[in-house]
Amino acid sequence: MSTQFKMTATPVLKQKSIAIFLSQGALGDCARHCILHAMHNKQVCKIKVISTASSLSTLNGDWWHCACGIDHGRQLKLSANAYKIEKIVVDNFTDPKAMDVIDLSDIDAVVSGLGNRQICYGSRYAKKGTENIIRLMERSNVTRLVMMSSMGVESMLGNDKPCLEWREEGKFMEFLANTICRREYNDLAGAENSVSRSNLNFVVVRAVGLGEKVSPAGECFVQRKKFDDVVGADVAKTDVGRFLLAEAIEPTIERQAIVLGSRPEYAYKAFDEPHLADVLRSRNVTCFLRSKVKDANSSPVTVT
Repeated sequence: MSTQFKMTATPVLKQKSIAIFLSQGALGDCARHCILHAMHNKQVCKIKVISTASSLSTLNGDWWHCACGIDHGRQLKLSANAYKIEKIVVDNFTDPKAMDVIDLSDIDAVVSGLGNRQICYGSRYAKKGTENIIRLMERSNVTRLVMMSSMGVESMLGNDKPCLEWREEGKFMEFLANTICRREYNDLAGAENSVSRSNLNFVVVRAVGLGEKVSPAGECFVQRKKFDDVVGADVAKTDVGRFLLAEAIEPTIERQAIVLGSRPEYAYKAFDEPHLADVLRSRNVTCFLRSKVKDANSSPVTVT
């Protein structure tokens, strides 16, 4: 059965400083939402947001590719807690010399939203960027890393193939990873391998669908055992962002890759990957994008 991650208020404990690395794409969107949660968390006293100039500029936008229904750019700018945020521009995540300007000596934990799994969109420097982040963390004796990745990745941390094994989309996503998304897949798998070889205390978050129309639920679930239990196949980016923050400041999962989704009762609810249909049509790829929707009640799931 799946383990529920309960969105409870964090008790006021030792003040923590975190660094958040982000890129463009759905994985980076989760890191953006993590910034908002960190900004309003009383336990977090400092947030270093590190990215390229183009990615940092997206923080000013009114829509962060989510269904939160809030102008996040305005929220970030006008918050009384905006003073916590320090923005650091990096010219190139893959260049060790460019990354050397980053000082993590005053940081307690790192959240990484590098990498991408979307077709023809976002960044593809997860592997080299992660290797540089690991080097910076080790140099400053920072041990906790919470890293975004994707469902369906096979690495030294374990095999999630086929992803969404209870749905037809899992086979389709594996097809993409082996064909037109092979570069994105190899980049994320390489990043996971780099983390696995490190001495860091990490958790790699293999998020399921991160649809732009998924409303926040205030909860998310960890798939405890592959093939034995399920999670909802689409999860809100802000809920993932809250999970990233919680695992950064109060770790509960160590040196593992986990699959994170929504409530198990939604395991068979239909979903669409953003822009996927249009891109596939432009490449003359014909696929069945939606599985038939099964009644969730036909597959009882015990939630704990």
